[in-house]
Amino acid sequence: MSQPMSRRQVAAVVGLMIAVRAAVLIGMISLLPEGPNEYNRVSYDAARYHRIAGTPGTPYRDFPVEVPPVELAAIEVLDGATPKATAVRLGWAMLAMDLLIAAALWTAWGRRAGLAYLALGTPLVFLVYFRLDLISVALATVAASLAHRNKDRSAGLALAVSVLAKVWPAVLLPLWLVRRRWRAIAWSVAGLALGTAAWVWWSGWSGPFQVATFRHARGWHVQSVVGNVVDILSRARAVIEQGADRVGSAPPWAKGLLLAGLVICSSVIWIRASRRSEHATGLGSLSAVAALLVFSPLLSEQYVFWLFPWAAIAASERGWNVMLPTFLVSVATAAIGLLPGLFPPGLEAMIGPALVLVRNAFLVLVLVDGLRRLQRKDVGAEPEGPALGAPDLALEIRL
Repeated sequence: MSQPMSRRQVAAVVGLMIAVRAAVLIGMISLLPEGPNEYNRVSYDAARYHRIAGTPGTPYRDFPVEVPPVELAAIEVLDGATPKATAVRLGWAMLAMDLLIAAALWTAWGRRAGLAYLALGTPLVFLVYFRLDLISVALATVAASLAHRNKDRSAGLALAVSVLAKVWPAVLLPLWLVRRRWRAIAWSVAGLALGTAAWVWWSGWSGPFQVATFRHARGWHVQSVVGNVVDILSRARAVIEQGADRVGSAPPWAKGLLLAGLVICSSVIWIRASRRSEHATGLGSLSAVAALLVFSPLLSEQYVFWLFPWAAIAASERGWNVMLPTFLVSVATAAIGLLPGLFPPGLEAMIGPALVLVRNAFLVLVLVDGLRRLQRKDVGAEPEGPALGAPDLALEIRL
């Protein structure tokens, strides 16, 4: 028999996971170089943001930028006098976004969802706080939580803003159709139309095109599903192209095939989710985001954070076992960031791609498992144990 956790124990677990986040962030800030133009692996992205903010002229129009306008606005707000100052501001802001996501999940779906999200993200806190990805994750999560509370207009606008921060939440738009949130879809479409029109008016069509192509990058990212296979099988050396390690060449027809595969897979996911619409926000969104990552030509380590809110929601509805494949993705991604550097260079060149292959296999498992669960006839069954969202019931941890 598993024993329920008291409120004090729950508070201790949450406090520990938050303390780990803060301690890791402080430790990484202590590693940042002090020079006015110096940066290291930790602050590489922050240094890029600092250069964007300090470049004269109109972004997109006068110089290339790879981030959408909402993230560009965040760059302007968070920019400091040096790359280190920018990184420090960025780190604390992204920690706040991380905790906002957990709070939104806890408020809307209960303690199990909040705890699941914090647990999924803990292995990766060392790599996510000095990048802007958590802005879009927070906006998309807040959008889902607002819809959960029947605030469809605000939910629709929040999802539109999340797409204008990072394009990936666009795969969540069918959620409004599946859940019959007509007002939410109307506000999302209107918000996206107006936001994109303003973006194009300000930057020209070069703005969306630069974001879509990541400043006209041509190779396969070595951590993407396709790029990892190319990296292992080919003799081509990976090169840094537009800030990411890439290998080979990704011709338009190959990217077109990936896009077609994503559209077909996403259609199957949302059709299945429509038959169990009460689980669309969790399992449906988790599967749709997993499909996007599997078919994407670019898969940076921090992108796996996009999965975590939806896996947490699915865990609150179906039990802890639902989040196991996503947790394996999290741990394997942490291994990619930590283990290769412990080996000699020759061995590191072998260990890195092997770890990426394992992580990508787990990512495919998330997609397959989600599709399987959406197909099962008993997918609508309630998880065993107490209703964890109720404040007067103890949290039950099942091993």
